[in-house]
This record gives sequence, C-alpha cells and structure tokens, in this order.
Amino acid sequence: MRIIILTALILISQQTLSQDGGFDEVDSYVDGLQLRKNVSIEKLVITLTKPFASPTLKTRAIYYWIAKNIKYDYAGSETGFWKKYPSDQAIIADTYKFRRGVCSGYSHLFKYMLTKTKIESEVVGGYGRGDLQTVIVEEANHAWNAVKLNDKWYLFDVTWASDLSKKVVDFWFQTSPDIFILSHYPENSKWTLLGKNISLTEFKNLPIYTRSFIEMQLVKSYPQKGYYRTTDNTVTIDLSTTKEYLWLAKLYDLDRDEWFSPTNVEDRAFQKGFINLTIDRKGKFILRLNALENGDGSFTLYEGLLYYIVECK
Repeated sequence: MRIIILTALILISQQTLSQDGGFDEVDSYVDGLQLRKNVSIEKLVITLTKPFASPTLKTRAIYYWIAKNIKYDYAGSETGFWKKYPSDQAIIADTYKFRRGVCSGYSHLFKYMLTKTKIESEVVGGYGRGDLQTVIVEEANHAWNAVKLNDKWYLFDVTWASDLSKKVVDFWFQTSPDIFILSHYPENSKWTLLGKNISLTEFKNLPIYTRSFIEMQLVKSYPQKGYYRTTDNTVTIDLSTTKEYLWLAKLYDLDRDEWFSPTNVEDRAFQKGFINLTIDRKGKFILRLNALENGDGSFTLYEGLLYYIVECK
C-alpha cells in the first residue's frame, strides 16, 4: 500500500509540473536536485526533464540549470581563451566540466542539451550590444539561441540569463523579437524573427540599451535614434519613461579620452519626458545617462542605463 501511495504522489507531482504556465515549480524542482558534479550531460538532461511533458517546460529546466550553474568567464573572455577551441564539442565539454564559459559555451551547451530531448534549436551568432564596451562594435561578438517549440521559433540568451548574484534572469527566456533586436543582431538576418527586418546599419545606429535598462522595462516605447549630430551644441532626448526619474548625464570625449559633464541639463526634476542638455565643446562624444529613482523618500541610482553617440560641429 505504501508503494502505491508513493507512486500516486509521484504521478500527481509529474502531472502538475507538466502544465505550461508559470515556471516556479520547474525552477524549484531544479533547485532541489542533488547531483554529482561529474554526472554526464546526458544523465543530467534526463534528470532535469523527466518530470515534464511539455517541450517548453523541458526547455525551461535546461535554461534554468545552465543559467544557475555556469559562471561567466570574464578572464577567459578578455584573453580570447575560448576562441582557441578546435570544435564546438570541445567548448561544450569544458564549459560543462569547469562550470564556466563565455557565450559560445553557454549557447552550444544549451543546444546540445536540447538536442538530447529532441527539441530543435540553433546557435545564432551576431552582434550583442549592452554596455559601454559595445557602443562601437565592428564585428560579431556574441552568440545566443533560437529554439523551436510547438512549431514556432523563439529567442533565448542563456548567457545574459546568468547573473553574478546567482539569480536567473527570466527576461531572456522566449524574449519578444521586437525587444531582442534592441541588443542582438544576428549575422543571418532570418534569426531576428521579425516580420520586417532592420539592417545592420540601422541596428548600430540605435542607442545602446543596457541589459538593466531593457530588463527593467523603463520606457513605454524605445527611442530609435542613437546618433545625434548638432551644430548648436544642444541635444534633446525624449524617453517617455513609465515612471518619473531624475536623469543625470555624463559625456566621454573620444578625442581627449576623458569624461566630463554637460554645462547644463534643463528640467532637472523627476519627470517622464524630455532631457535637454548643452555641450560646451566641439567633437564626438559618448553620452551616458544615469537615472535616479525616488521611492517614497529612498533614492536608487541606476548607472549607465543608456548610451548615445553625439557629434557637435
């Protein structure tokens, strides 16, 4: 009788976890697993996905495990260490073995694990822009995934889902193509998954939306102009934010290699609308916008949320 009861409980649990919807139960299941570090990838995939009937939930379990357990190798990224690998399989093996890697390791491991569940996916190479270092990007520098679920393709970035605080970022799971294109441009434009593609030039002319800015969904609509040319040394930017912020501006002089502040920023108040600033010199600059939020008397500063290129003639 005891065996029958346990079996029934397991069946009920599996049935509950097999329904599409929120992912709390999937994430809790993955968090609760006690796994040997040297377990094979194949056995890991079976353990992660066995309770779930839905391809979406299987994908979520794998996405969550990778984002939670693989750490980004900043040192290896700087030295180009991961570019020296002879094959994708070698990158997969060492990313899994050392629990550390860069975007190529994350995306190829994700694809490999999905393949073991017979879920179709692709590694997508292209241009990623999400911080000051990618304001000017001349060559492909990032990799992510497209996954086919229920006969429809979706976009995922499991690298960006991995957070230093060990908290998995949900935003990059089945991200809307309209939002994904703000920071990711594929070398093969079919993987934008947009009805109407934009060109690489148009992508590079967008503002730099940092990961925090996109994940926080601060604006009602995303500004499309990221390059300003002015002859009167003034710049006006309409952000149409969802909440009121005090916007703080800093400029980086590309010729003098120095940061400085604009001579004035009009409307220095908590508001949702325009930012007007004046620059007291000629040249080409990177404009960085920080935001200060007033939370009922306690202030939160968000640094480097948006970057623009400004040219004063």
